[in-house]
Amino acid sequence: MDNIGAVDIFEKGYSPRCDLCTCVARAISVVAGRLACRVAVSKITRCSTVGAVLADALSKADFHGFLRHWEGPLPEGARAPLILLRWVNDPDPYFPLGDAIIRALNL
Repeated sequence: MDNIGAVDIFEKGYSPRCDLCTCVARAISVVAGRLACRVAVSKITRCSTVGAVLADALSKADFHGFLRHWEGPLPEGARAPLILLRWVNDPDPYFPLGDAIIRALNL
């Protein structure tokens, strides 16, 4: 999937062709809602800023690349919840991922 595809899926809240993408979009929405924060997903045409390079590295699961460009210590609690890591290793599009993340974070 390309960047604009991810933007479209998040804006709609679902993907008509990919249940896994729908699961991720819903999880983002559920977690953001519980945290009372807004999430914006936008297309980045090129990695010309540090923020864009960091976002691009995360989108590719390039954690070493992310850390090479991150300045300073990581924020406390910056580790992904174990339930998310388990889901990534064995994704289930029908698993209530957002709710599971909320429970894992004790929110």
